[in-house]
Amino acid sequence: MSKGTKEIVSKNYRWQVRVNASGHLDFLVKDCFEGMEIKDNDDGTTEIEGLLTDLPEVYGFIIRLRDAVVFLHSLEVTRMEIVSIIK
Repeated sequence: MSKGTKEIVSKNYRWQVRVNASGHLDFLVKDCFEGMEIKDNDDGTTEIEGLLTDLPEVYGFIIRLRDAVVFLHSLEVTRMEIVSIIK
């Protein structure tokens, strides 16, 4: 970095969610998870995966799972750091 130039590092976070649920979801329930990747597996389970912007959105997602009566095998939430460098 040359003298006189500034470099700004911006850190943002996204939350990756992965769900493995019992059974295949019907189209009405799938509509509750618009924007998420939904995959029906051959073993009769369903995977839901996607990125959420903040913790309130993660909690809202979990509440939608509850309200849609989705039976979970697993729920994984991972914080992902996104670093932007502005020169």
